[in-house]
Amino acid sequence: MPGRRAWVSIYPIRPSAHVGDKQAFNLFHREFEASHIDNDWCIGPGDGMTDLRAAQAQDENDLKELLISWGVDPGQLTYVHRTDYPV
Repeated sequence: MPGRRAWVSIYPIRPSAHVGDKQAFNLFHREFEASHIDNDWCIGPGDGMTDLRAAQAQDENDLKELLISWGVDPGQLTYVHRTDYPV
């Protein structure tokens, strides 16, 4: 959408007994208003940031399947410090 930028972010969830000590992940597809990014304004839910969708992957295979279903090539992901992700 014009005037907006979007990212997919992946956050690891600390392994625990309830998930079988596997590495699980929270995924977010977020869109940000470009004016908030350009002006270095505070960005948060409802204030320049919109969560388009969210999911939880129970392991790395589930993570890969979710990304592909969202149209994201897992091979193109990079670390956040190599991007201009605003949060």
